[in-house]
Amino acid sequence: MRKQTSFYIHGSSIAEQTRLSQLNDLLNQEYFDEVSFGLEYERVLDVGSGLGHIARLFKRNAKKATVIGIERDEVQIKSACKHHDHDVFPVNYLQGDIQKLKLVDDLTESFDVVHSRFLLEHINKPLKAIQTMVQLTRPGGQIILADDDHSIFRVFPEISGFELLWKAYEKSYINRGNDPYIGKKLVHLLQKAGIKPVRNGFTFFGGCAGSLRFEGTVRNLVEVLRGAREAILDTNMLSDSDLIDTLTNIEIWSKNNNSSIWYPINYAVGVKPISQSV
Repeated sequence: MRKQTSFYIHGSSIAEQTRLSQLNDLLNQEYFDEVSFGLEYERVLDVGSGLGHIARLFKRNAKKATVIGIERDEVQIKSACKHHDHDVFPVNYLQGDIQKLKLVDDLTESFDVVHSRFLLEHINKPLKAIQTMVQLTRPGGQIILADDDHSIFRVFPEISGFELLWKAYEKSYINRGNDPYIGKKLVHLLQKAGIKPVRNGFTFFGGCAGSLRFEGTVRNLVEVLRGAREAILDTNMLSDSDLIDTLTNIEIWSKNNNSSIWYPINYAVGVKPISQSV
């Protein structure tokens, strides 16, 4: 099958924005505490900032810092800006595509931290995007990348039809020139972009029946797959009825008191060499 143009397969509908907000509620504080360990910053750039949740978290943790979010989707920018009006410590947002961003002097080498999460898996030129991030980072500054490796998603007990559906979901990325396994390549990509990797790890995103976040984690899983329905069906690996049946099976499975989801989010941190300049 010929690869299609890269794009965010989940779209930016109200339902998707709700899902993303709930996902951020589940993940963000634990994630931020992990990846920002020891960070000191005055200027932060969040690339692929979406609804602005992580950008605002950076701002709340360094109130005097300048925090800018860059997002390609105009709908998401508008939603993020709604929060801007109510935040005591607001974030600035710019609309732009990191793969096509034209750098200006006041942005080049100006950021102490450049951060990106859940972006690289949705674009077909991830190295180019990281190279642009490098240009935006001051010498001695840090780049933080976090993304998925969908191959390490596990559920137990097994759910009827789930393995095939998940494989089709992964294939929907590949068909668009994207990489559903890019999480395991983050250190390699940092090094290839001229950045010295200094740390990598996982933030756990899963849960088990009885845990406080299990219901929300299952809901996110179902909505991710439902939202990617057209892209999944385009793979011709399963029928619409197969997809619907499997989503129903997930809902039933989630009611069992021994059900569990095992899924880490990969991250890597690198430092731009002092001697490196644009």
